[in-house]
Amino acid sequence: MSSEGDEFEKFLILEAQNEIKVITRDAEKLLKKNVQSELYSQYIPKAYTRTNELKNSIVSRIDSTGGAVYFDNTLMNHTDASGNDVGMFVPKWTDMGHKDNTGIDNLYHSYEGRNYVDKTILELEAKYGEGCVEKIDN
Repeated sequence: MSSEGDEFEKFLILEAQNEIKVITRDAEKLLKKNVQSELYSQYIPKAYTRTNELKNSIVSRIDSTGGAVYFDNTLMNHTDASGNDVGMFVPKWTDMGHKDNTGIDNLYHSYEGRNYVDKTILELEAKYGEGCVEKIDN
């Protein structure tokens, strides 16, 4: 028969796993909201049709020890003017900004970051406590 300590440990593990699920699902929801408000709602594209692929590529993974929210670049179809797949760079470019060396100053060559990831982290930490989330740049 298990001791009270063993039962309490199981209870704590289940509670922690449940909290991981709650925070991860909330993080996914908040990041999608912030992509909408900080990026999509800031301008209406004129040179292309918005696909919402960036927002729709936000997915989460939850296991027994943690959760992750990330942009799945297999769900994005973004190409540059030469036809090269740049989907993996779009989240970083739109969040942190970018500037290329062409000297052309327009949205496609010089882009101010929208900081939707940092905004999401601040909102999560305000709700769940500092350090509840970690930003990993892959």
